[in-house]
Amino acid sequence: MPPDKTVERLMARITELEIKQTYYDGSQDDLDRALIRMQEKIDTLLNEINKIRTVIESRPEQPIAPLSEETPPPHY
Repeated sequence: MPPDKTVERLMARITELEIKQTYYDGSQDDLDRALIRMQEKIDTLLNEINKIRTVIESRPEQPIAPLSEETPPPHY
């Protein structure tokens, strides 16, 4: 194969790899942003769960009566 063709093939391959690398870099940035948003949502949900847990634990009475004390539903 003539040296010019080899150089052209190598240059084309390098260009192709550079394009792919740019695409992967963009995809990685998108994934990083999505992961950050997901972690923020998880943190928010954990805070909400902790607030609910605090409210439930601060109640002196049981929030749910034992089954034996529950009145039967109207269809019985």
